[in-house]
Amino acid sequence: MEWSTDHVDDSDSWRDKNYKYTGFDVKDFAPTTDISQAFQVVERMREDGWRVYFSNVDGCPVFGGNCGWMAEMQKGDVEGPEATAHSNTLPMAICKAAYKAKTDKA
Repeated sequence: MEWSTDHVDDSDSWRDKNYKYTGFDVKDFAPTTDISQAFQVVERMREDGWRVYFSNVDGCPVFGGNCGWMAEMQKGDVEGPEATAHSNTLPMAICKAAYKAKTDKA
């Protein structure tokens, strides 16, 4: 999925990879706070060839001890690019990792 501007009514909307309207407008789509919408991001990343992992790492000293969740996305095989992000909530960790993966900030 990706953001697209609908030139018919000048509103931003979330489109699938074939530019079909998904039913979400910008104001309705909040994957950083809504777990069901965050999993739509996960499914799209998987469709694009990314393997997605996440785990609760709260209390783990390796990750600073208080970050809550880790999301990791890896393209293709073990040697492929990867993006990792941490956050207090799983939806935010997923979105941060997806952003890093899609913008080559991994």
